[in-house]
Amino acid sequence: MDPKPVGDRARELLARHASREETLLTLYLERYPLTAVTAALRISSRELKELAKRLSLALSRCPQGHELMDAPGLHASSAHYCPKCERWFTDGMLGDEINLEIARLKERERSPTGPPDP
Repeated sequence: MDPKPVGDRARELLARHASREETLLTLYLERYPLTAVTAALRISSRELKELAKRLSLALSRCPQGHELMDAPGLHASSAHYCPKCERWFTDGMLGDEINLEIARLKERERSPTGPPDP
């Protein structure tokens, strides 16, 4: 079964009275591209930065999209283990997608017309 378009899934979650935070986290964990999620929810760079910090978004999934478990043995001071990938990821690697999206949104907010969507 094909996944629903991100806009439809976001509307479905919001119709169930999920908060923007819950909707962002759910869509992120469901492996929707972050660019599509921020567009569907109309999230600004500032809001994404705040939500990412409050939700520990970078620590919720590995770069391959697998949900990271909260077991203490799977986390070191600056590295986190994904059992499905069977590898460690640094904080920087886990935050790359989010930081790139924040930078993209900032650039778009500075430009009156904004760069074309990916």
